[in-house]
Amino acid sequence: MFFTLIHKSNEKTKFLQEEDMQNEEGTEVVNTKNLNPNTEIEHSRSPIKELESRILTLVRKLLELHSLKEKLSCIAYLQKDLTCKIVEIGKLNFIISALKAEIKDLQEIIRQGNMEMKQLDMAKQLIEELQRKNGNGS
Repeated sequence: MFFTLIHKSNEKTKFLQEEDMQNEEGTEVVNTKNLNPNTEIEHSRSPIKELESRILTLVRKLLELHSLKEKLSCIAYLQKDLTCKIVEIGKLNFIISALKAEIKDLQEIIRQGNMEMKQLDMAKQLIEELQRKNGNGS
């Protein structure tokens, strides 16, 4: 930071001397005793540019922090959604297992039905053969 004390007397502007020192941020305070106004302006621009640079850095960091907070919010939502999907997958896997068991049972019923149909066809053929023998032999 840069501070200049100005004292006006007799229609002239005099610059009072400031001690050379550094503030807590490390910015040098310039001795303005021998400086003309243009030089003083140049010395005041440097801290201003530094402050503007710091402001831009802080704004970037703030935007980055905001972005990270949004990402954390999205991550939390996605984790919750993932948990729901995992539960849903578990339920669907249970349903799939139950349906596979039912398919197996139905396949067994079909197999038994096919065997019974073959037995029925064999019984019909036997009856027809016996009827022919009885019809021919009578």
